Amino acid sequence: MKPSNMGTGRVVGQFGIGRVDGPDVDNEPEVVPLSGSITFTPSVPYFPNRTSSPNPITVLTAPITAVLDYDGYVCTPAADGVTPLYRGIQLFATDDPDMSVENWTYSVVYRFNAVNGAAPTIKAHSMALPEGAEIDLTKAVEVPSSPGVGTPQALALLAEAEAAASASAQSARVAMSVRDDADAGLFDGKPGPPGDPLNQAGADFMVKNYDFLTGWDRRAPILGGDGHLFVATDRTSRETWIGARREDGGPTDLSLWHMQNRLGIHQHADASVSWAVLDAAWRYTEMQLNNDGNVPDEVLRRWASRMGAATGSGLAVGDRYVNSDSSLSPVFPDVKNITIWGSSSAERIGTALAAALAGTGATFHNEGKGAETSQHISARLGSVPASLTVSGGSIPASGAVTVTAANMPNSAEMKPFTGTLNGVRGTLSSTSTVFSFTRTTAGAATPVTSGTAFIPIVGTASRQHVTLLWTGKNNLSGAGSAPLVTDQTHAAFNYLSPLVKRVLVLGHFVDTAQTSGSTQWTNVRTVNAALAALYGDLFLDVDAYLCSPQLWVDTGISPTPTDLQHQADGIKPPSIAHDSGHMNAAGYTSVSALIRTKLISLGWY
Repeated sequence: MKPSNMGTGRVVGQFGIGRVDGPDVDNEPEVVPLSGSITFTPSVPYFPNRTSSPNPITVLTAPITAVLDYDGYVCTPAADGVTPLYRGIQLFATDDPDMSVENWTYSVVYRFNAVNGAAPTIKAHSMALPEGAEIDLTKAVEVPSSPGVGTPQALALLAEAEAAASASAQSARVAMSVRDDADAGLFDGKPGPPGDPLNQAGADFMVKNYDFLTGWDRRAPILGGDGHLFVATDRTSRETWIGARREDGGPTDLSLWHMQNRLGIHQHADASVSWAVLDAAWRYTEMQLNNDGNVPDEVLRRWASRMGAATGSGLAVGDRYVNSDSSLSPVFPDVKNITIWGSSSAERIGTALAAALAGTGATFHNEGKGAETSQHISARLGSVPASLTVSGGSIPASGAVTVTAANMPNSAEMKPFTGTLNGVRGTLSSTSTVFSFTRTTAGAATPVTSGTAFIPIVGTASRQHVTLLWTGKNNLSGAGSAPLVTDQTHAAFNYLSPLVKRVLVLGHFVDTAQTSGSTQWTNVRTVNAALAALYGDLFLDVDAYLCSPQLWVDTGISPTPTDLQHQADGIKPPSIAHDSGHMNAAGYTSVSALIRTKLISLGWY
């Protein structure tokens, strides 16, 4: 934990890059968010904190790296160092006298991911961070400068251009006379048959942009062409592909045009296509990219059709494979459905989470049930099915029968759920002392072997949904419960869409009424650390978020001293608590937004 006498400040900022207008309603250029990281390196190697309590401490320094989220905002990273946890980052203040060294600075280095093959850059700079201050990096970066062209230089260039124009006026008049005769049709031969429209578009391009009498490029210097140093002509005095540009000796634009055409690689003037390979008739092939650098949807549809996805013979979400235990398992996730499994936290977050996920286009399903343990949730999901023994060894022809479960306790809070027991469909329910199985329809009495698995209907049907796992919180108040919760969470993760994982594991939080070092406090930390190590960026640390400054930014709540002390102790603060074990509306809304941000950062939506 940070010594209480060490002051901090906050760094914020947003970064984007300008680009050509995209597919929106206006015709203006776009500013799109950048991704990447920003590293803050203290200018001193350590701080001798001689006034800290209960004893002095020497704090060594190291580079601290922030990441950018999907909107380009500076964020504190999660434990994996990559996933944005919350916006803004807290750093040690550079003017705190308690650290013995004052008026030092941070070196700020920007590393942005490449855009269109080039990495945007901002020059590294130094920065001070006063205690309690919030520094926006946009106000801290060095303002770039441009050398420009001054008035004297511009006038000199203009005079030079006018002299060159006067010297070439006579030759231009001769060329214009010949060109007038050409425009009047005096040199035209017999018209040929009409050509292919796309091929004609290529010819029109050349006629429009090149003077075939002089070989000069009529355009502004798109590729740098402003006349030629040398051009070889054919027997009719037309420019051939052999030529050199005046300014650098490189190939002329016409040379490049011919070479690209023969190689089948050509830049075509189409606003919706950034690059394409053309066929002999100047038609687009399927080797093309849109303005975002992606394969166009129409090309993907053609590929899908040929691979069989459109006819049902290709890969689809309905595909299954045979698992090692001979069970059928889904191959792909169903991104059109999102389901949360858990106890009361999952149940109560439902309304806020459904609203947060509305923009994904997926249907939200809530399988949270208050007061259930990890065993009950795992049984309803099907990852650890209830192992049942039927009283008398047989399901009667109709009605209910008492059963016992070898792997979960009785609980009146368990949500009744439907499934099959030895092929007989029915509902499993519980009181505080007894489990009952009630068959759905009457039929023949059916013998059942002791320890037969009860296979749930809903859990099996939702197995390939995009899934949020928030299970086991009600177990963590008991000593020694951490391994069970970790193991059953892992079993659920493995059970869901085994080949392509779209499962996000949510970390647990400590109830408001708990104290640092309590059984639940210890178990929550043990389980969260194990889940973070197992799942990396597929783990969302809710506890860390609830104990962060970003919580107050997102909720708009001003924290009390008690809130801040709870956060420092790693315990859910009172201002977002409905009661000790649950959040209020503000808390659930902010966590729902956190989940949505995480799903988007994973590229699932």
